Amino acid sequence: MRTFQKTEDQGDFIIAPEGTQAAVLTVLAFLGKHEASWQGETKIRELVGLSWELAEPGPDGRALSVTETLTASLHEKSKLYSRVIALAGGKEPPPGFDLAGLLARGAIVTTAHVNREGRVYCNVAAVGPLPRGLAAPVPSVPPLFFDLSEYDPALFDLLPKRFQRLAESALSEDYRAPAPPPRPAPPAPATRPGSHAAPAPAWPTNPRRQPAPPPLASPADDVPFDDAIPF
Repeated sequence: MRTFQKTEDQGDFIIAPEGTQAAVLTVLAFLGKHEASWQGETKIRELVGLSWELAEPGPDGRALSVTETLTASLHEKSKLYSRVIALAGGKEPPPGFDLAGLLARGAIVTTAHVNREGRVYCNVAAVGPLPRGLAAPVPSVPPLFFDLSEYDPALFDLLPKRFQRLAESALSEDYRAPAPPPRPAPPAPATRPGSHAAPAPAWPTNPRRQPAPPPLASPADDVPFDDAIPF
């Protein structure tokens, strides 16, 4: 536990309009760890995908959705934190709140169009809490919570293709922490001129009286770094 209906693009794909309107969260998907560069530093960050279904349908009556991918950080300066606050009605939820409880909640979503290589995309520019008295839209699809660390193939198949690609990319990479470097051997004891170092005591050869060898020293615990990038 943590403290999505798809439209095929067959030439009639309708991009969500720009502007501000009510929306409902229909997908919350934790998509594994990925490399990212921030201010000249490369880190490993976990990604989370959100899908918002807009209150106003498209010209053909079908529901329109926009997705976004954020760093899975709940630092107060992160975008995910601001999304949680908006979905919680403008207040910070209590510690231990199950994030899956954010599904099917409403918010005010502002979208903006971006042109990349001749193709127009609709991005989420901002999210805020619903005004008092405005009810959340009713989702047209069952809300979906997915966590790659608890992989469920049936839920994976329901994710948007964009989220599926990110999850598959995380599964193909290995971001385990590197093994710590070997510890240097201790220096030999100093001897005075003309003297000889005492030989190390030999273990007895009698198996009945042979003491157990000393336990191996445990390596130092890995020190994790903060891989949350607040954007």
